[in-house]
Order: sequence, then C-alpha cells, then structure tokens
Amino acid sequence: MRRPTLHTLAIILALSALGCEREDLRYPSPDPEPAPTDTTQVVPPQDDAKVRDLAARTAGVWSGTLDTRYVDFRGMTVTKSCRTQMTFLLDEAKAVGGMGVEVDSLDGKQVFRMSFDWQVGGDGRLCLVYADTRTMYSSLYTFSGRSLTLRLVKNDGLETDDYQLERVGPN
Repeated sequence: MRRPTLHTLAIILALSALGCEREDLRYPSPDPEPAPTDTTQVVPPQDDAKVRDLAARTAGVWSGTLDTRYVDFRGMTVTKSCRTQMTFLLDEAKAVGGMGVEVDSLDGKQVFRMSFDWQVGGDGRLCLVYADTRTMYSSLYTFSGRSLTLRLVKNDGLETDDYQLERVGPN
C-alpha cells in the first residue's frame, strides 16, 4: 500500500476544516425542526396613537444584559449571556419604527454588531429585521420607568433573546 504524501495529507486536512461549522455567540445555522415559539404574551390590537406612543417610548439608547437561547447545528440548545447596547432611531415620517443597531460584548470586547429595521405593529408587538434578514418578534415588551424588558423570538422559533435594558440616552 502506498503511503500518503505530505501534500495529500495537507489537502485532506484543508478539506476537513472546510466542513466545520463556526459557532458564533449568537446566530448559528438553524436546525431543520423548529422549536416551539413562545406566545404567552398576546397583546390586544392597539389604535394608531398607542402604537405611535410605544414606538416613541422605544426610541433611544438602551443598555443592559442579553440572555440568548438557540438550537445549534447539532440540534443542541445553547444558552449564552452578554452585555448589549441597542439603539432605536425613530423615523419621524413613519412614527411607528425606524432603524437601529445592536452591539453585544463579552468581557468588554465586542462580539456582535448588526443594524436592523424596527417597527411596532398594529398588535403592539415589536418587530426587528436584522441586516442578515433574520426577523425577530416580541413576545414580551414592557416598560417600567427607565427599564425595558424585551423577549424577541426568531420567526422560525429557533432562537429566543431576553433583554433587560435601561435607558442610557435619548434617540
């Protein structure tokens, strides 16, 4: 039997490395079977004034913690926590949403940054569409003074993000 050459071994090693999935802090490849979606907080339909008020209250800079749970490429549920800052800029023409950016950090180092479009729907739920086309909807969206508690669920149910935020600046 012929022994593999160093060149052949290098090619095999390179090809095997290409098949590995990279595990990011937050958005791994989705599993084909979606997890159940959290729908415990159903918000009654809102009138336009209440929707505009929710959007105006959401606008601004928020900082706090993020606990994320997702199903990874192996089908395993992964839970991770980090610090986050979310900026919601209100589009005055729309009055119910706008653009924003999320910046997550771990041990003082930025690990995730992505822009998003956001809007408060007629049902009073917050919807974020990230630049990578991921869509997240709120199943919990409550204010208490300068605090915002937010649970976002990915539209396929494979990710749930829980935010505990404090307002740190105006929009």
